[in-house]
Amino acid sequence: MERRQFLKISAVSGATAALDGCGQPERQLIRFIPEEDLVPGVATWKPSICTLCSAGCGLMVRVMEGEAEVMRNGKLGLIKMGLAKKLEGNPHHPINQGKLCPRGQAGLQVTYHPDRLRNPLKRAGPRGSGQFEEIGWDQAIQELVSQLHALRIKKEASTLAVVTRPLRGHRRLLLEQFLAGFGAPPPVTFEFFDNTVLRWANLQSFGRAQMPTYDLARANYVISFGADFLGTWNSPVAQSLAYGEMRQGRPGVRGKFVQVEPRMSQTGANADEWLPARPGTEGVLALGFAHVILRENLRQTKRSSAATSIIAEWFEGLPDYSPEEVQKQTGVPAAKVTQLARELASQAPALAIVAGAPLAHTNGLFTALAVNALNELLDNVEKPGGMFFTRSPKERATRPTRPRLCPPEAIPPSASSPSRSSSSGLLRRRSCCSTRPTRYLPLRPNGACARHLKKCRSSRALTASSMSRASWRT
Repeated sequence: MERRQFLKISAVSGATAALDGCGQPERQLIRFIPEEDLVPGVATWKPSICTLCSAGCGLMVRVMEGEAEVMRNGKLGLIKMGLAKKLEGNPHHPINQGKLCPRGQAGLQVTYHPDRLRNPLKRAGPRGSGQFEEIGWDQAIQELVSQLHALRIKKEASTLAVVTRPLRGHRRLLLEQFLAGFGAPPPVTFEFFDNTVLRWANLQSFGRAQMPTYDLARANYVISFGADFLGTWNSPVAQSLAYGEMRQGRPGVRGKFVQVEPRMSQTGANADEWLPARPGTEGVLALGFAHVILRENLRQTKRSSAATSIIAEWFEGLPDYSPEEVQKQTGVPAAKVTQLARELASQAPALAIVAGAPLAHTNGLFTALAVNALNELLDNVEKPGGMFFTRSPKERATRPTRPRLCPPEAIPPSASSPSRSSSSGLLRRRSCCSTRPTRYLPLRPNGACARHLKKCRSSRALTASSMSRASWRT
């Protein structure tokens, strides 16, 4: 191509592009006035709280000046504002003390990830099809208000159901007050990895329907039944700090850690001893430890304790949980059961933790009650190196009443003989509606104890899972 011809083609192409641009003006972006004063290129650190789990670790957010597209009064424009660039742990926060887990470090993706939810979603297909479409905020609010208004006109406000994750503070109070004023029932909370069974067991054993705080830093011996407290369970950052203090933070003292679980977890990989017990038998192993401690009179049990008196034949020494019998059910050698039981009793303060997979079985409540009884025997409740519960002023003034375990329809009156199902885990000794303290008979995972059945011909069987579900409905 000659130079003269090239220049002609370039001139024609440029003119055509210019004329085309004049006929189709590009989108106009308005520049809004900044709402805060930031120095360009200088980072500002602002404190915050991580909300990606229930631990509530403290954050320090690195904020720098940047431009962002925003909508103001229906108009799209640009504004200079502080943009979060990095998340770090707050060194002055009492929970994480400057540390932050990988999940917290990735918290910025909630704000910046391209696949995040940016607008309300409305179901576009049949129920259960998983088909949704994005709608605007104005349309979403309008549809919500119209639906609520229709319920109010039809006097069907009580049919409104609000499903939410566990809320705290003013957000929870605001939602509860709104629903009460509207005439709807309280919100239904859902948590994928919940601890309902453990909370219910703590209510039965200690009168506290809450998660305990474990004083790992001051414990000399810790045995965990399936609790991955260094990995994902509860507050792993705070628990990792306390675990490091237990192991290396006290000159001349190094606490021992034993993990009981069928599959090795991150926590199990850090243990001094790892015991692969059969799934669902962790509660049997806990009562096996208690049997050895009671038989050798290594610790004295309290007659007035609800945690121990709720276990049948506790004061008789738990004869059905000898090390040999525990070995048959759990697969843990009898000699190892005896050794660990003596270590638990001698190396005070000792602590037992249960969570995770053991509480997901149908006998999960039995497992949690057994571990609670073991903690009571080790005398570590509300003591350094043990487990603590949060007591509010209202709770100190009035002790919570024990709710009925299950509604009358849960067990028909005609049921006169206990079930021999291997999933029951516990055997009721008294009637469901009895106001007297309820006592449970621990059953073997492979079948009911014949001697217990002979004593309790008129008892009613109730699985741990149904007991937990029924209790929270009353």
